[in-house]
Amino acid sequence: MLRLDRLLSRIKFLGIVFLFLFSCVHSAMGQQNPYAPEIDYYCDDEVHLDVEYEWNSYSIQCSIINNNPHDVTVQITNDWDHDIAGPYEISEWGYCTDNEIGNEIFVQATSTVTFCYVLSADKYAPAGESSLTSSAEVIRYSYVIPCDECEPSEEISTVHIYPWMTLLMEHEATPETAYAYDTNRVTCQKSDQSELVVTVQSDGNYGDSAEIEVSFIPVIRIRDLIRDEVVEYQESKFGPIDLEFNSELSLEAGETVERTFTASWDFSESPEHYEIRLRTYIEFRTNDWRAYQTYYDECPTWEGVVPIPEQVSNDTGSDITVNLTSPFSVTSTVMFVLLAVPIFRRNQCD
Repeated sequence: MLRLDRLLSRIKFLGIVFLFLFSCVHSAMGQQNPYAPEIDYYCDDEVHLDVEYEWNSYSIQCSIINNNPHDVTVQITNDWDHDIAGPYEISEWGYCTDNEIGNEIFVQATSTVTFCYVLSADKYAPAGESSLTSSAEVIRYSYVIPCDECEPSEEISTVHIYPWMTLLMEHEATPETAYAYDTNRVTCQKSDQSELVVTVQSDGNYGDSAEIEVSFIPVIRIRDLIRDEVVEYQESKFGPIDLEFNSELSLEAGETVERTFTASWDFSESPEHYEIRLRTYIEFRTNDWRAYQTYYDECPTWEGVVPIPEQVSNDTGSDITVNLTSPFSVTSTVMFVLLAVPIFRRNQCD
């Protein structure tokens, strides 16, 4: 009986202690708590984003530093004009993983938690700088105690969206085999011309109009077949090469323009012992090489002809040639014979 009374007394005591503790916790949770633990919150200052291709995405890392003697639960919110996914865990190598940890992050006392977000944007997101605002606010500490007086910590990161640009090109040539990569060029005459009409359309996310550098260059190679060496082109000696085109081109995104390139030449009066090869190059490009396109045309080589030197006779004999068709020559020959006969007979008598 005595043991039963002692047991009941212990149960009553434990019940009173439990009720007291429960009322204290409930009171702490139900009333405004002036205590506000602070944290340090940091994110990357700058991020660079290339949006031209859909698979391009870049990560930004943030860290919560809890220097308090108790744990805290922190809620993260973000504000950005484009897409942001996460937060995700960081691997031991410092890369973003696929493990999402949620927007309420538990940080133990005197410890740090680092996580990341993955940023992406539509390919036509305007090039330039945009701001990503991320805030971290303690909502609970010591597991269960709410923090009504805690203020959020904000971090602003600058996201640099790279500009991109492509040139969509269509062309039509005269003759059709000029500036063609998959067909054989028809024979060019020594006095001839070619023409290329190019339709250029720009695509990209750049803001202002873009300046396109346009060049049209002839490349001529001339070989002297007599001296067997390459010589420099001279218009006065070999003939003219004329190029007609407009070198100025400015395009806004989505704009379409047309440009015509005409090349003409006349080598018909050039000396025959020269081998001549002519190419013409057309190039479109931006100053930063974001967009680049070339065309080239090559005429089949105009073969030269090596002159055959005249042969000079080395025979220096003193043979007498008689022209029997001349009356004077016949008379002279008869007289020579008549005079020679007596001399010949005298020699025999002696």
